[in-house]
Amino acid sequence: ATLGDVGILPRVVHAAAPTRTPLLKVGFWSEPGVLDPVFTTRYQTLDVVCNFFEGLFADGAKYSPQPMLAASYEASKDGKLVTIGLRKGVTFHNGKEMTSADVLASLKRWAAIGANGTIAAKRIDEIKARDKHTITVAFNKATGLFPTYLALPDASIMPEEVANAAGKQAMKDMIGTGPFKFVEHLPDRHIKGVRFENYAARSDEPDGMAGKKTAWFDEGRWLITHEAAVRADGLATGEYDFAGILSWSSYPRLKADPNLALHLTKPYEWLAIHLNKKQGIFTNLKMRKAIQKIVNLEPANRAAFQSPEFYRLDPGITSRETAMYSEAGKELFNRPNPDEAKALLKEAGYKGEPVVWMTNKESQANYDLALTFKGQLEAAGMTVDLQVMDTPTLRSRREKPELWNAFITGHPAQQHPVMHVFLNERWPGWWVNERKDKLVDAILSEGDPKKAYALVEELQRLVYDDVALVKTGEYFILHGARKGLKGYASMLRPFFYNVWME
Repeated sequence: ATLGDVGILPRVVHAAAPTRTPLLKVGFWSEPGVLDPVFTTRYQTLDVVCNFFEGLFADGAKYSPQPMLAASYEASKDGKLVTIGLRKGVTFHNGKEMTSADVLASLKRWAAIGANGTIAAKRIDEIKARDKHTITVAFNKATGLFPTYLALPDASIMPEEVANAAGKQAMKDMIGTGPFKFVEHLPDRHIKGVRFENYAARSDEPDGMAGKKTAWFDEGRWLITHEAAVRADGLATGEYDFAGILSWSSYPRLKADPNLALHLTKPYEWLAIHLNKKQGIFTNLKMRKAIQKIVNLEPANRAAFQSPEFYRLDPGITSRETAMYSEAGKELFNRPNPDEAKALLKEAGYKGEPVVWMTNKESQANYDLALTFKGQLEAAGMTVDLQVMDTPTLRSRREKPELWNAFITGHPAQQHPVMHVFLNERWPGWWVNERKDKLVDAILSEGDPKKAYALVEELQRLVYDDVALVKTGEYFILHGARKGLKGYASMLRPFFYNVWME
């Protein structure tokens, strides 16, 4: 099977030999709640447990799936059967050797409750263990993209008894195979892990989240610190060795500090206006096209992100650092035309009905974008009811089509285009399109990267033509570290293997 190359991020080059260090202190941005990567897709969880858990595959530095717990991967000619050989001598944190029974139980749980596993499960007929170190997966249709699914966090591997005991609930025992071993979680205080002394590392070179992993720290503490200003101050004073998701407004001050090194995570996430296509005014395509013609993205992103260093305006539904990047539909991206917009509103029969736009201030950028777009829509003759609420309320309300018309949320910028949640017609926004469904199925089946890319371009063009959403731009996350922290690779997840303190 061909696992396509997806990106241009450089591999980290170490200038000095790494050394063992007693303690890593991370100023962590939020309380994660559960620490089960199969049970939730929350970044708060995944940004910690990527140090504890591993899957059969992992993302390389170029965001292409590379073998991790898998030793081999072989696909049949028709793409309907894959045989995965497992690495021997891999030990779980509880001392048990990993076998096909553990992988089988983990993948069955992933297929039952994982955000991506439940999607993949629709194509799976059977997963079974052929012997102690081999599993097979039979599909009802060709699935060339399966390694990409297996590199996602919800496909993490755990002991058979842990997977079976958890079932569809969050697991209680955080036992993985990673270079750090979970020790303690005190909610709103800290998460603690220690070096796993019996970690079975791969022999190949470190490559992003794949390849050889070494835990150079005896202990890692993720210290829950909700305020970005407090994280920045703690980084400056040395209270933290690393601090995540810092405010863009703190950038000039932190950049001027000779004791600090700043990391801009790029790609990270892109944002979009999601329009309710199930009920209300945006069931009308001309109304959606009017929004497409109203929004002026440069002033909106400048208001939200302050400096062009922290955002870019680009039509791709995956970032330009990936092999699946495309400019398809760019003629409909950020092309504001008030006259065309007003004509579309008139043709759609718009009578001044209020656009119920949900937002929250917990994501300041989302709020700032919404506020700017409110002014732009009103200048075009529309009425906007901007409703500010907390995040849990917004997530609850967006499931009810009678309560809203628009909201903004983000999507992982490095993610393969076919895996975006908005492609699921049950996801809030409710994009129902027969052509979309056929394209998604064809992309999942296609094993030839060139043919898959052509299909991705067609899918992206359809996103713009049918106004599945209105992309507002891509933004980057600011992390900071003490100057002595070496080996850090700036990727979507902040992982601390192959990282040490000089």
